[in-house]
Amino acid sequence: MLTNNNWIIFNGQTGDISPVEKFPFEIGSGSGADLKLQDADLLAVHCSIKNGVTDGMTLRCAAGVPGIIVNAKAVQGEALAPDKDYLIMLGKTTLAIRGGTGLEDWLSALNPDRWNVYNLTTGQSSGPFSVPAIIEGARKNTHSLDSLVHLEGMETGLRVQQLLEGMKISMEQVPSPPPESSGGVIPEHREIAPDKGELTCPVCWLQFDPEDIMHVATHPELLGDPVLGEDAFNRFHARRFDERNRALDPKGSPCSEIACPHCRRELPFDIITCPSRIISIVGNAQAGKTYYLAVLTKLLPEYMFRHMNVVFQDANPTGNARLNALRNKLFGASEPKAAFLAKTELEDDMYARCQRYDNTVYMPLPFMYNLSKDGCSDRPTIVFYDNAGEHFQPGIDINLQPGAQHVSHAAGILFMFDPFHSPEFRELMRDQGDPQLGNPVIDQHDVILSEMKVRVQKLRNLPGNEKVDTPMAIILAKADGWLHALPTPLRTDLNADGRFNHLAMDENSAMLRQFLMEKAPKVVANSESFSSNVKYFAVSSFGHVPVAVQTGDGFSQAPDPTRLDPFMAEAPVLWILSQTTPELVPTQT
Repeated sequence: MLTNNNWIIFNGQTGDISPVEKFPFEIGSGSGADLKLQDADLLAVHCSIKNGVTDGMTLRCAAGVPGIIVNAKAVQGEALAPDKDYLIMLGKTTLAIRGGTGLEDWLSALNPDRWNVYNLTTGQSSGPFSVPAIIEGARKNTHSLDSLVHLEGMETGLRVQQLLEGMKISMEQVPSPPPESSGGVIPEHREIAPDKGELTCPVCWLQFDPEDIMHVATHPELLGDPVLGEDAFNRFHARRFDERNRALDPKGSPCSEIACPHCRRELPFDIITCPSRIISIVGNAQAGKTYYLAVLTKLLPEYMFRHMNVVFQDANPTGNARLNALRNKLFGASEPKAAFLAKTELEDDMYARCQRYDNTVYMPLPFMYNLSKDGCSDRPTIVFYDNAGEHFQPGIDINLQPGAQHVSHAAGILFMFDPFHSPEFRELMRDQGDPQLGNPVIDQHDVILSEMKVRVQKLRNLPGNEKVDTPMAIILAKADGWLHALPTPLRTDLNADGRFNHLAMDENSAMLRQFLMEKAPKVVANSESFSSNVKYFAVSSFGHVPVAVQTGDGFSQAPDPTRLDPFMAEAPVLWILSQTTPELVPTQT
């Protein structure tokens, strides 16, 4: 009897069934492989199924293998989700893989002599056929090479062309290769459920499967979209593709951009293959979140490549354009007024207007970056969100204004403590001449932390006394004004031979926690009642006391660009990455 934990491999040529009984489960031509295939073109171990603590179930190519076909796309690795079909082409062999529930019923429906062919152009399905009959149909042009072929009883398939190439059968027809985003899934007309699917849109936070992804038209006659308006190009589900894997819009123009099927905002192609790890920035209005993010996205890529050989790369240049402009403005300014960054408002250009369920809402733009390192298979996408401080105020309806819901899914949280909204910290900075001393004190740090805890517990359906284990960095910001009050200097040796120096970070965190206990103990209490994994960091985005500048709204504060010297801005994110991506950011303990 099969259990819910079984994974099964069905050979599409022979009908043989192979249970996956160990991990890694190795597939290849060698005598030691767990599933041995008679194919001289395969390596002894060609690929394997792994069950990792962080990555879960994955199918990965062995070193030196350029790629395999999974659900009609060429991949190096593929995450395997339970209760979903996977059809792979491994050399000349087709293998159907599935795990989870209902496996006996699934197996009973599979037959190596019963395959269906789905024509993407006409939308017609034919069959069942045997594989030799499909080959003969392709020779006679009965089956086009870009049609999907799938075992009867499965919901995913391969292109006819891929089946023939794997079996080394040449055809005179010109192949039309599959798009990376198609997933090989047989298209059908249906409503896309907003709360089900492998992928989550980083803008509207609704779910969908890879086959639901839309493409963005490029033909000038297709300007105008029913959801985004007349200034946006039409979004469509692709059915035709050119010889370079590009989707063709209804007018025949090639398209390279993809979009969410719900909000229709553009998505990076890496959303399909790279796991996302969200880092949420939380804090009161005017805490300095936008300045910090602008500084961070300049310094962190330089630090990680210089000290850790990790490439921190823009994953979505179009979507990141607003943040890139702010960073360039800050570091390219010649005078303080030119370096001024306005605070994020609830509906400014750091937000996207979206249709979500039946409401029009404003969601914070995701700022997405890929991390990669030579010799490391982990290539996550790091997603930053900069919320207006008002989004974390009590009384905000999390359904009508859901823009802060990313915190409940975050891999790490950055909470910014603003010392100018703490009477005790302000006393330490009386002699600094900081223009922020003229602002009123609105000490709501503990309120925001409590509100964040309540929201996350609601969204995760957690009992009130249960903590999350999400790494949370408490950033004691604007440290240039109060560092002098610490009993001893902070350690700045956060790099130890290419590793994050956890000991130095722990020493700093312990001292800052004690300091905060003396000045603002409610922040410590609320932080540590929310997460079981809290560390404390001192950060200065400017490295000096800002100066007063006149803006359209009166006087405000801005850095002097000639004196910019940020202090320890990278440390909180390096710590979170050391917790969530240890392959890329290892620790020295």
